[in-house]
Amino acid sequence: MDGLTRVTIHTDGACTGNPGPGGYGVILRLGSYRRELSAGYRLTTNNRMELQAAIGGLQALTRRCHVLLYSDSKYLVAAMTEGWPRRWEAKGWKRSLKKAAANPDLWTVLLRLCDEHEVEFAWVKGHAGDPDNERCDRMAVLASRQTSSTTRVMARLLPHPSSTKGASRRALGGYYCGLRYLAYERLDAMYNNAPVDRL
Repeated sequence: MDGLTRVTIHTDGACTGNPGPGGYGVILRLGSYRRELSAGYRLTTNNRMELQAAIGGLQALTRRCHVLLYSDSKYLVAAMTEGWPRRWEAKGWKRSLKKAAANPDLWTVLLRLCDEHEVEFAWVKGHAGDPDNERCDRMAVLASRQTSSTTRVMARLLPHPSSTKGASRRALGGYYCGLRYLAYERLDAMYNNAPVDRL
């Protein structure tokens, strides 16, 4: 055993128009803990939302963890499983002599997060009945729609046994026994100031 806290993360991204309004949804699980995250962007692409979802999930961790990250994005899972982004980075973010790799800013962040944690990527078929994948999809779509008014970042933590160690609880963001629901609005989330993602 490596002694690392083991966390499962499900992610999904959504975009209307592609490019257009988009969002992502994330579910983190640690034992009986469950935390949900979502965010929306006024202008982005579907692939960028898939990457942002993975980044958002990993950034929520407060200590080094062993992570099993599920996504229905073959773009994300195949790339990370095959090691393509590290090769692109080594080549100056070029896929070939004439073709640049897309989204190098997000791949760079994701690679650094994967250096901080032990991350395994696994593909799950979308819209096939997986409860966490379906929930992430709904959160992503809702977040993308809310960019026209208010973008909300949601977090939910379910009850846990009293025997759960405090160190493990802190791995999912420092929440404590008895916390049932937390939701907070981004200060810059009104439409005129909602994030505009790079294309």
